[in-house]
Amino acid sequence: MMIDSIPYADIRYNGGFIDYPNCVYKVSGEDASDFLQRQTTNNIQKLENGKFQYNSLVDHTGKLSSYFLLAQINDASYMIFLLHDQKEVFTERFNRFLVSEDVELKEQEGQEYFLSLKSENEIFSGELNHLPVYLTDTRPSEQKKMELSEFQNFCNVYAIAFNNVNLGDLVNNTLLEGLCIDYQKGCYPGQETVAKIKTRRGAAFAPMYLCAQEELKEEEISKIGKLQSTIRLGPEIIYLVLAKREYQVSGKKLELENKTVFLKSSPLFKADKLSLAEAFYDQAMNYFHEGKVDHSKEFFEKAIEINPLYEDAYEMLGVVLGREERYQEAIDKFEKLKEVNPEAMMAYTNLSLYHMKLGNIETAENYKSQGTVLSFKLHGKEATAKREKEKQELAEKAELDRREKMFFEVLELDENDCMALNGLGEIFYKKENFEKAAEYFSKAIEHNSNYSVAYLGLAETQMKLKLERSIIIETLEQGISVSSKQGELMPANKMQSLLNGLN
Repeated sequence: MMIDSIPYADIRYNGGFIDYPNCVYKVSGEDASDFLQRQTTNNIQKLENGKFQYNSLVDHTGKLSSYFLLAQINDASYMIFLLHDQKEVFTERFNRFLVSEDVELKEQEGQEYFLSLKSENEIFSGELNHLPVYLTDTRPSEQKKMELSEFQNFCNVYAIAFNNVNLGDLVNNTLLEGLCIDYQKGCYPGQETVAKIKTRRGAAFAPMYLCAQEELKEEEISKIGKLQSTIRLGPEIIYLVLAKREYQVSGKKLELENKTVFLKSSPLFKADKLSLAEAFYDQAMNYFHEGKVDHSKEFFEKAIEINPLYEDAYEMLGVVLGREERYQEAIDKFEKLKEVNPEAMMAYTNLSLYHMKLGNIETAENYKSQGTVLSFKLHGKEATAKREKEKQELAEKAELDRREKMFFEVLELDENDCMALNGLGEIFYKKENFEKAAEYFSKAIEHNSNYSVAYLGLAETQMKLKLERSIIIETLEQGISVSSKQGELMPANKMQSLLNGLN
């Protein structure tokens, strides 16, 4: 299923803001910093003046009491931006642990605040799941006002906690798990429970997206987990769910009441700048192949604006301009490409071509000459890299021989040691002795049917041996079932990816 990221990429590119529906508190006093550090799940020592972070309060059992944006004014004063419906529970929980510290909690009334996706007169800035976000007390004038429902959808696709989190849930089982828990910081009420869940089997529930072509009933979704929100993207209906452990496998295909659905890991779209630029580049290429040249140029330009080091975007934009016989503009793009990467061969080739088109014969020949010199230089680098690779391969072979000997020594002491059996499977796989690799992976599984990484190794080996597709699928399905039930998501997701490639 292909999910169109462009509507949300456009919002990120053009910006947008909402009237932040919250109540605001100022926390100040000599002990404010220490008190907040001892009470909240995130590490406020990582904050700087003018920055904010997601943070939360939990009870002694690790259940969520409230969550909010915590902004630092200075070392002795902070602002807390809290959704209205959490006001009562927040103040009760905050004040219950406030004994004799020099800390004042005061509600700030009468001032409007706005949350925006583009920098404009902000008083605080921060990142939510790698997404740059800004808080301002001045209504943005250069951005579109977003409806609350539109912003909610935006938060859902980027897995940002807004009003899609349930108070009273274990904080590990919510969208906040990756946003506002610092497992390295000191103690706070509930910290022991939160840490135990993380270090043992991990959260029982985790955010996943259930992607469907038609509407699903809530009772159908409940088999997978707890429904949080519904997102519509063109023909797709996407459900944000807190999925049970065995369904935390990206790419997994399910049949729900004769409806085919797919699971995708959170977030639906990546929010970092490079991913945003890539989304525009991919769409530009789609437009180019569809013959929508003007649209393709617009989107190549957007990709470059977001990521000024995007070599492929400069190259493609230069090629498109050259096809339109806009040779000087094409030259400008390839000059920029050469600045970004002085060893980009295509820059010299096209600069020579387009200067020739303009009749600049001497300049064209000069670039052709530079390209030839660069070509020899790159071939020299390739030869050096080849020699380095050969040396590395010899070192790796020696290390494999050492580990092989060690694992055989372990098996002399205990012939059923699964780690040694699996280790030999991995070594023989790397040595391309696939029959021996399959033998040892199978032995590891025989002695421990829950040894999930051995299923992955066995399936990859069976693929190298070109065994029947049904045999490989059976291994992968068994491995996915074992690893997902144990919360071992790395091998589960790798096996699911292999399984998807076979289907």
